[in-house]
Amino acid sequence: MDLNLGCRGGIFFDLIVDHRRLGATHSGHWGGVLPDAGIQLAHAIASITDPLGRINIQEWLPANVPEQVSEACKCLVVDQGADTQEPDPDWGQPDLSVHEKTLAWTSFTVLAFKTGNPDNPVNAVPSHAKARCQVRYTTDVDRQVFVPALRRHLDKIKLNHVKINTEIGRDQFPASRTDPNHPWVKWMINSIKKTTNVKPNVLPCSSGSNPSELFKSGLKTPVIWLPHSYSGCNQHGPDEHGLKSFLREGLGATAGIFWDLGEDSTPPINV
Repeated sequence: MDLNLGCRGGIFFDLIVDHRRLGATHSGHWGGVLPDAGIQLAHAIASITDPLGRINIQEWLPANVPEQVSEACKCLVVDQGADTQEPDPDWGQPDLSVHEKTLAWTSFTVLAFKTGNPDNPVNAVPSHAKARCQVRYTTDVDRQVFVPALRRHLDKIKLNHVKINTEIGRDQFPASRTDPNHPWVKWMINSIKKTTNVKPNVLPCSSGSNPSELFKSGLKTPVIWLPHSYSGCNQHGPDEHGLKSFLREGLGATAGIFWDLGEDSTPPINV
């Protein structure tokens, strides 16, 4: 069973190159003399990381991984499902463990990229290209730095014609993380152990994003939550599902937590 102490934040934006040329410009007659929006956008995206996915924009990265977060990552036990993907050890920040890469560091992903008409290509120099991009980040980086830092980065390498659009009708999740040494975290661990006889995995935060920080700021409480799923649940895909055994375990642990809350051993509310 996992005990999550928050989540990575999520920032979404489109990178766009649009030369606004009317009609199609024949790639034989105009190739080599008119800017190709697809090539320009590909260069912009490629400049953000190296070929192994290591982020090149320093402002996007934490100064370091906090010691207590690194220690929590070292203690994690992973039950690898039969259909779960294997992490590529060469992808991402080279001096971090797999858990630190996903729970304690920044990642950049291109969710979609389109130029021309991939389903029916024509002999024309593309005038427009767009990519939907995503950054996942931890509380160690201010969420306000990402877009301005990207703009400076693109301008510095003469890609000022690449537009950054954050108004895409998608919520931007803030990052959250409760200190693994927080008194309420220790209390929750003891409660779960008492109910299940198993010490839970303590994740400094979820690698995905959710509204944890909104609960934290609204209720003035630390973020601690119990996911009742597993790595093979096909999240966001066909046949997304849960297992009865995990749901039963989660209900039992949660019932135990509520029972223990009625005892006198809880830490102060606003620690």
